[in-house]
Amino acid sequence: MSETATTAAMCVTPGGVSGIKRLFIVFAVGFLAATGAAANSFLLCYMAAMLLLLPAVSFYMGLRAVRGIHVTREAPESVWAGDTVEITLNVQGGSGLLYPLLRVRDELPAALQPDGDLEAQVTAGADGARATYSALVRRRGVHRLERAVAMASDPLGVVDFHLPLPAVTAIVAYPRPEPIQWLTLPGSERYGAVDMARPMARGAGVDPDGARPYEPGDPLRRMHWRATARTGVLNVKEFEEARSLSALLVLDCWNGVPGGDADDGPFEVMVRAAASLASMWLASGAAVGLACGPELGPAFAVARGSAHLLAQLDALAHAAPTDPRRLGEALPALAGLVSPGVTLVALTADASPDLVRTCTQLTSAGVGLQIIYAASGAGLAEAPATWLSAACDAPLLVVSSGPGLPLQLQGVGGVLRAA
Repeated sequence: MSETATTAAMCVTPGGVSGIKRLFIVFAVGFLAATGAAANSFLLCYMAAMLLLLPAVSFYMGLRAVRGIHVTREAPESVWAGDTVEITLNVQGGSGLLYPLLRVRDELPAALQPDGDLEAQVTAGADGARATYSALVRRRGVHRLERAVAMASDPLGVVDFHLPLPAVTAIVAYPRPEPIQWLTLPGSERYGAVDMARPMARGAGVDPDGARPYEPGDPLRRMHWRATARTGVLNVKEFEEARSLSALLVLDCWNGVPGGDADDGPFEVMVRAAASLASMWLASGAAVGLACGPELGPAFAVARGSAHLLAQLDALAHAAPTDPRRLGEALPALAGLVSPGVTLVALTADASPDLVRTCTQLTSAGVGLQIIYAASGAGLAEAPATWLSAACDAPLLVVSSGPGLPLQLQGVGGVLRAA
């Protein structure tokens, strides 16, 4: 999708070998003019005049090649971080006869890495003139491509013309979910922690799961007569009941987060971990919500399904550390917006006393809370994480990664360890 903007001024620069060509033209014109004057030859003087006019005609042709054109860009609206995408620049307007003189070069943000040269020759086809190149999407986020540059050289190669043209496009790069360890969360069920790797529990479902001794109050329609005849003791049919965990992932978007939004900083580790946990839990049938900063969009709802996962990945693609509130200030309000039994899973890189006080208050009030501390690089920030685990009532894990490294989820000081 492209937008209209003001076109920047055209830039005219000397061609790569323009100095030699200019000297040749000046020498040839001078030689023909001098020879014609000495020989009193009108033809040689006419040839000198034509040769002098040739650079002007060539200049005009190069100028006409870029005049009156505009560029639109074809690019996917959404991709996965790490994908290689194909981007096409479409050229309209101008003189189609001069397209062989025309080239275009795209201007990419740092998050997009071109696969080869960004400068491409414009080729005319049945659907118009176009130039195509490939680029690697290095990280998640919303990447804006603001403009392209049309370039042309005059036929003699004396000068080059550069005309910046507006071609605004936004590419949304979703964080790619990664394999991550299962973990047990507190407060997710009536009777305490539930292992997400085994979300099935005994109950009153529809799938038979053996027999158990009769207890007063069991309905007679559940009598297991074969087991009763075999054992001589009244038995009833047992069924398994699916109980899915409900969790709200809370991403710490404090604008003072250590490392900011660097490509390999703790905030990016938090985003990757949130995408991976949401994908894993939703695939298991859990209900998951996501909070990224003060604006609560569709991703905040504690719900299920692949469409809900896409909404959460989109929210993570737009996430940035811009919230003036620390996590300790944001958690109590979020806890009041979710239903009882929903576990708050807070991802943070801020080991502050304010967070410890908030965690103590929430756990004392019976709120299920899990803290995941994010670190990047080989060092796992053991000092802040260990202090936080010792001071905080909530169980704590450390998630870490680095450039080209997978996510690692582990316990600190034996507080809790991923399965």
